[in-house]
Amino acid sequence: MKFFDYRFRQFAVVDTREIEGYYREKFLPELAARGIEKQPSLAEVEEKIRGILTEEKVNLQIDVWLKSLKESASIEISIEHMSTRTKIVLTLVVSFALFLVLLLTFLNSNTFREQLKNQIIGRLDEITGGRSSIDRVQVHFFPLRIQIDQLTIPGNGTILSPPFLSVQKMRPG
Repeated sequence: MKFFDYRFRQFAVVDTREIEGYYREKFLPELAARGIEKQPSLAEVEEKIRGILTEEKVNLQIDVWLKSLKESASIEISIEHMSTRTKIVLTLVVSFALFLVLLLTFLNSNTFREQLKNQIIGRLDEITGGRSSIDRVQVHFFPLRIQIDQLTIPGNGTILSPPFLSVQKMRPG
């Protein structure tokens, strides 16, 4: 914070005209909007307004400075001078990171959720001999858990008989 104070605060000069304008155009209308009838005089709030305007100017200067840094930033990684071992390690790390991104993308896809749902239904049908149904399967990775919505295992009776099991929402541990 000392860096920002040294670099920017000394150039954030607020004059009396700005304070008076803020008092008339922002401060008093804000009090009226809040229903506060007793309005302090400009002298009573002058230092507070000076602080607000100073912070606004400092923040604006910091934003402009950061924008200029972002626009002028350039990062280059040269692998020409790296050893063969470093190149191999870098290639493995990048490949592993790419693999993880692709894996997580697939595991978050509708295709994966449908495949998982169909496998669960198939296994339930195999065990119960019925026509189980699941409305939706969600997979959460952090922490790892699965949520199954609208699980129904039909009974052995007719279509009109109640199901053997009906669960609105299930989160196996």
